[in-house]
Amino acid sequence: MYTFNKQKRHKIIDCKNDVVVALLTFAKQSNKICSIVLCESDNNDIIGFVKNIEKDLVEMQAIDEDGNEDGNAFVELGKISSIVCGSEDENRNEIFYKMNNKPGN
Repeated sequence: MYTFNKQKRHKIIDCKNDVVVALLTFAKQSNKICSIVLCESDNNDIIGFVKNIEKDLVEMQAIDEDGNEDGNAFVELGKISSIVCGSEDENRNEIFYKMNNKPGN
């Protein structure tokens, strides 16, 4: 399937069994948009690209639902209650982001 879809298999990420950090690391390395829910709210509080991961903090390049850049966001890792990467919503946002940032726009 990887060859058919012209994709590469991702390397295994060693993050000492921390699933949130592992997913954030994957999103950063593959330049994927992810959605983060904070403090068990019912909203995607931050949507965007992972820029940097520190010991207790993650920096995101936030985007809005139309794929426009929306500033930087800094999140304490302990405040993240869920994270999604690669779902239909994130893929749609990524398409909008690429359309908005195409050379010549």
